[in-house]
Amino acid sequence: MQTAKIVQIIRCWCLKVSIVFYLLIVILHPLFVWHLWSYWWMRPVILFYLPSTLILVFWGAFFSFGTVFAFITRGNKDAQAFYLKVHFSVVYYFFRFMHGCEVHGYENLPKGGAMLAMFHGPAMALDAPLMMSLSYLRDGRLLGYSVEKRIFENPILKPFWKLLGCSSGRQEFLEDLKNGHLRGVAPGGGHEAMFSKNYKLEWKSRSGFAKIAKEAGVPVVPMFTRNIQHGTLQLEFLRSETVQRWYKSSKFPIVLPKAYLPVKMRTYLGEPLLCGPDEEPEAFALR
Repeated sequence: MQTAKIVQIIRCWCLKVSIVFYLLIVILHPLFVWHLWSYWWMRPVILFYLPSTLILVFWGAFFSFGTVFAFITRGNKDAQAFYLKVHFSVVYYFFRFMHGCEVHGYENLPKGGAMLAMFHGPAMALDAPLMMSLSYLRDGRLLGYSVEKRIFENPILKPFWKLLGCSSGRQEFLEDLKNGHLRGVAPGGGHEAMFSKNYKLEWKSRSGFAKIAKEAGVPVVPMFTRNIQHGTLQLEFLRSETVQRWYKSSKFPIVLPKAYLPVKMRTYLGEPLLCGPDEEPEAFALR
């Protein structure tokens, strides 16, 4: 009994510290920019990078708070449901304000289990949190994405990923689809996020998502977001052959956008596609 009380006190203090940390970052960021503005030679740099720093500071603090909250409220479904509503509301209206986001074809999402396939995973997949928010706020459904295993299994981040409905690993992803959940995947993965240019697909004959969709018996809904690559411009040197060789051996993506621009974004959802009983997954992936 005494141990449970101590744990509860620690959780409360962790939540308070995370809130204070979040507020400090939000308050200190404009003060820091205001201080640098007094140096005339810094003003062009500030104007160019201000949108990038704003999104990094805001989302960094926001997700730090979410991670702490998910960790200390494990098992408390009421608290987590309240947080999800607040979380997805903030995310949705942020993208509506910054990008005037529009989603066309939302009615194409089946009510049962389905896989949402992102055609062209950009440097920063801004359309993923947008679709997660829209799905939860409209239908109360968690649209969880497949997360790279090393990131998902981090003991600090794992409660947060699970709270958002995300998963890692083929079997867990397959079971979620069979149980009627809505799940998303970027077939190109980190390779496409790093090296794709001018919206070129970098799937490298990947068909794993098609095999899972066929095995689960669920449709695949193709998704594409116009202008998303223009919103997060990737540094050119990260597409060099040296970096490609490094990624091939390490399988660890490096995403460093040189700017974040509030461009207009439109997300299009295509009609659901089913893999036929006699159709090979490789052929279905090409289709």
